[in-house]
Amino acid sequence: MPPGPRDPDKRKRKWPLRPDFLVNHWQVPEELRELSAERFGFRAYQNPELVEQIAEASRETQLAEILRRHLKDSPGLRDMYSGAQGDLYEDLSNPNAKVYHRFSSLCKSPEAFGTILAELAKATKEGSPILGVSVEKRKSSGVRKVRINVQREGFE
Repeated sequence: MPPGPRDPDKRKRKWPLRPDFLVNHWQVPEELRELSAERFGFRAYQNPELVEQIAEASRETQLAEILRRHLKDSPGLRDMYSGAQGDLYEDLSNPNAKVYHRFSSLCKSPEAFGTILAELAKATKEGSPILGVSVEKRKSSGVRKVRINVQREGFE
C-alpha cells in the first residue's frame, strides 16, 4: 500500500473507513443486519438469479428422493412403479403417505408435479439416474403414464 498523507487530519478526511472507524463508529444498516451471530451480524448476499437456478435444479433431486422413499415404503412396489401419473399424484398427496409433507411442500398442484416429474424424466434420460431413480413419461390413449425405476444398490 502506498504511504499515506503525513498530516493526520488529512489522513482522517481521506480514509474515513479505517479499522477503528468500522469498529467504533460505523453501524450496520438495518437492511443488512442479521439477528443471529452466524454471519458476524451481516445478512448473506444471495444473487437472485443463482438462487432461482439452484432451486430449479434441486427440484428434480427432491422429487427423486421423495419417489425413492415412497416406493421403498409401499408394499409390492419397492423397485418400480408403472401407471398413470394422476394415480401416483394421488398416492403421494394422500395425508397418510409417509412422504406427504415433503411432497405437498414441493408440489402444490398436479400441474406442478407434472412439471417437476417431466424435469426429472428429462434429466434421467439425458444422464444417469438421480439418487438411483430414473423416470420415463409417455402418453397412452390420452392418459399420462409414468414408469419409475429405483436402483437399490449403493443407495440404501
